[in-house]
This record gives sequence, structure tokens and C-alpha cells, in this order.
Amino acid sequence: MAQGGDWGGLVTSWLGVDAPSHVAAIHLNIMGRRPYLGEGSAPLSPEEKSWVARTRARLARETGYQAIQGTKPHTLAYALTDSPVGLAAWIAEKFHGWSAPGPDGPPFTLDQILTDVMVY
Repeated sequence: MAQGGDWGGLVTSWLGVDAPSHVAAIHLNIMGRRPYLGEGSAPLSPEEKSWVARTRARLARETGYQAIQGTKPHTLAYALTDSPVGLAAWIAEKFHGWSAPGPDGPPFTLDQILTDVMVY
């Protein structure tokens, strides 16, 4: 068995492809794209093509922090360490950007965000 999230989602996916006789099952809590299954793989279905398009659009909106952390991590580190308001804004933005709002808005309350910020 293998489980993965973040980069582990990619690694776990490849374990399932490259070592299926050693991996009975995989569990992913993040998946950035459909794994390439090798020559002769079935083409993407219309649903998969739609999913890939939506995922690319979401990644274009939601991965700016990766560029900052990958290229200028100290700039961000100082801002988040020295500014409680900056850290609160950073965490609140992640709650918003990484959740799936329902018809009535985000699936959490302001008190839940503040509790998370205070614990952090």
C-alpha cells in the first residue's frame, strides 16, 4: 500500500505504475494530473480532458506561493514571521483558495480561520 499528498501524490502514482506487483493499492489526497501509463495508453476521455483543463486553470491561479517559496523564500519567511497580520492573511487566503465554496460561501467560519491562525 502507498499513500501520498503534495509531491507524494506524484511519487505514489508512479509507484503504482512502475511497481504494480509491489503495490496492492494507492491512496492519493492530491493529484495534479493523470499519470502517464506508457505507450499504448488509452487516450484521455472527454471528462478527463475537461478535468485537465480545469486543473491547469486552477494551478495557474493557485501556485504563486510555490514560485515565491522556490525563488525568494527568505522574503516571505521574514514577512510571515514578523507580521501576525501578514501570517493571518496568508493562512486565510489558503483557506479560501484551497477550499470548495458551496452555494452559501466558504465551508468554514471566520472563527474557524482565527482559531487555526491562533493555533499556528
